[in-house]
Amino acid sequence: MGVVSAQLYADFVLLDAELTVGLPQVHTAASGIDAMVHAIEAYTSKHKKNPLSDALAREALRLLGSSLIAACKEPTNRDAREGMLLGAMLAGQAFSIPRWLRSMLWPIRWVDIITLRMVFRTL
Repeated sequence: MGVVSAQLYADFVLLDAELTVGLPQVHTAASGIDAMVHAIEAYTSKHKKNPLSDALAREALRLLGSSLIAACKEPTNRDAREGMLLGAMLAGQAFSIPRWLRSMLWPIRWVDIITLRMVFRTL
């Protein structure tokens, strides 16, 4: 069991692949495999399963699977490192969204996004 609190969640996240370029190969591989395990766990879970977490987990695995070896072999490969960062973020989202949040709050967020698009189209 981990420490969970709304105050621990970030308001904004900046994923910068350049900051990972100096990471040793062993740490790059370990963090990529860890993210893949999170995606697999989210996808195969019986208790927190829904179409949104499944889609996030599948996309995370696709990104991580296509980026991990390249990121390890070519430490300066920016595209591979960006794929790793995005895949890890999606795996974390798929793995950590509680069931009640998935069923109740995600539709509200989609409504907010659609509303924002409508507002920006009118400006």
